[in-house]
Amino acid sequence: MAETEELTKIHIDLGDNPESGGEAMWAKALGDDLYELRNSPFFAYDLNFLDIVRAIPQRPDLKPSIKAVVRRSRTSHDLDHVRGCSGARCLCRVGHGIE
Repeated sequence: MAETEELTKIHIDLGDNPESGGEAMWAKALGDDLYELRNSPFFAYDLNFLDIVRAIPQRPDLKPSIKAVVRRSRTSHDLDHVRGCSGARCLCRVGHGIE
């Protein structure tokens, strides 16, 4: 039988996005409030599959909320090159910074 990976839902606030106020996505918990994204977000254009993010719940009953990108995946770098976008400038569009 194949081993299944335990994933959790995390959230990003997209308050300035008229199409969506926020978005939830699947991620693998790595410990110390770090998560590896395991799907490609639809509205959070500057986040990508396998990015490592810091996410902290605002309250114990809420999903962890993304606060920063800690490490960008290879997918992120490839897409940034295509879009003509790099690092903090891209993530600033959704109101978050890179550590």
